[in-house]
Amino acid sequence: MWLVQRVYFYDDIQPYPDSDAMLGRCLGPARNEGKEIAQWILKGNMRVIIQKTIRKLTARKLSPSNEVEDVKRSS
Repeated sequence: MWLVQRVYFYDDIQPYPDSDAMLGRCLGPARNEGKEIAQWILKGNMRVIIQKTIRKLTARKLSPSNEVEDVKRSS
């Protein structure tokens, strides 16, 4: 069974300071692809990318009472 974690990641389309964190799902380590810390990320458009800069969503952000994050996840 895979444990798919919800994460924020920074897409490489825009440089870091100007980019916004995007929601995705971490599918696991990307072996033999780039650096050792690279992860497979499933984007909202169902494309899989390799990403190094990710941040796991905390329990507070995953809480149903957090309306702002709930709207982000539902769109």
